[in-house]
Amino acid sequence: MPHQWQITLPASLDPELAFFVKGSDVSLRQRPDRNSSIIGLISHEIAIIRDYQDGAEYQRVLLTDGTQGYMHADFLWPMTGHRAAFVKSDAGDWQLCTFVSGD
Repeated sequence: MPHQWQITLPASLDPELAFFVKGSDVSLRQRPDRNSSIIGLISHEIAIIRDYQDGAEYQRVLLTDGTQGYMHADFLWPMTGHRAAFVKSDAGDWQLCTFVSGD
């Protein structure tokens, strides 16, 4: 269950540019190529994509610490994408209480 919807973004950041890295040790690469050098391994962080390329395998990202590189699109989830929240009832059953489809 993605938890990124609970993250509070800085007011200065356009949420349309913010993406959540949905994975552990996701490769941040120097170039948009699987064989490119790995700059770092990123886990569950916010990445900023100023120029999203629809359908591109890799996206150019900027991390909150200023590091730039390329990340495979499969590991990037838009902060304004689909989000759901569940609560556990008194009977112990999980119930959907909120579903948001974009902002």
